[in-house]
Amino acid sequence: MSDAKTPTWSVHCTADEPVELLCAYVAHHLAMGASEVHLYLDRPNPEAVAVLSQQKAVRLTLCDDSYWGQGGRPKRPAFHIGRQSINANDHYKSCTTDWSVFCDADEMVVSDRPFAEVLAELPDSVDFARIQVAERVFQKNTPPRTIFDGVFRLNLKDREADEKWAYGDTSRFLFRGVLGHNLGKTVTRTGRNRVLTPHFALPAGHPSADRSFLEWPEFLRFLDGVHLAHFDALTPTNWLFKLMKKYISLIETSPDKANVNMRSYPPGRAAQFRTAYNQRQNAEALNALKMALVLDPDTVERLRKINGIADIRLDVASDVQHYFPTTEFDYTVAAFDARLRERNAALIAETGFVG
Repeated sequence: MSDAKTPTWSVHCTADEPVELLCAYVAHHLAMGASEVHLYLDRPNPEAVAVLSQQKAVRLTLCDDSYWGQGGRPKRPAFHIGRQSINANDHYKSCTTDWSVFCDADEMVVSDRPFAEVLAELPDSVDFARIQVAERVFQKNTPPRTIFDGVFRLNLKDREADEKWAYGDTSRFLFRGVLGHNLGKTVTRTGRNRVLTPHFALPAGHPSADRSFLEWPEFLRFLDGVHLAHFDALTPTNWLFKLMKKYISLIETSPDKANVNMRSYPPGRAAQFRTAYNQRQNAEALNALKMALVLDPDTVERLRKINGIADIRLDVASDVQHYFPTTEFDYTVAAFDARLRERNAALIAETGFVG
């Protein structure tokens, strides 16, 4: 472990993403000062392994059949969240850094100042800290050129009135001001008696079903000047694919496939899943759903007045060029969508998806 004045930190995720997105995740966090980036590959990805192995700070784990079922791990959990949690705790116990950050491949930690400085200011009594989510969306009349362009809006917490005032009819797809999760993620001091879940670091032995921890003071505090930039929609088309795939997975794992269980999701998120799947062959309906990702200038200004916008600037392409100088990735929206459609050609043919 390092000197307490200069704590080290690592970041990890369970990912099933194309190589260009994994390189972006790695490069951004190395540029942020991470000592180690651990990627748990949810399925074989030889191209990603070949490229990412060039970076000594990257640890790769292929979550294949030989991984699941060994070392006390169960067989491959059917649900992604179960695989995430197991891998998160594997990293937490095995990493060599002072702090461990758990964030997905479509999320990036951003900070107003060096992240290690922020961590250094936390008293030793603090086992973990929370990072507030800032969800990337798009601006009307300002089409994004790359998959990382746009504006970042903040969780409106319990301000339901603010949500309706700012978003109007679109609020039916939102939960506390965002389309994705509003919980943020955690950074956890290693060597402590904690069990990691996707959004929380619980004391060992605390039943996950007991949600009383949500009212504990430590769970109500967020790090100042630090955000989790969440690219729930890398592009509007990518978002529709994600929603549709999620609904299909819920169908496949529901005992009664005619009545998909959506109780674990907020109403707005459930409405996204259902609309993307049920309207998958209706271009007009899908384009209307995409508008939930778009803010007009007046909405941006309304949000600024209630501290609903985070000023975040990223230069991910430059970070990738620095840490992976032999690669040539095209991060434009058009190129990303073209690759997306190519990778999902079978799904498009099977479902008639027109998004």
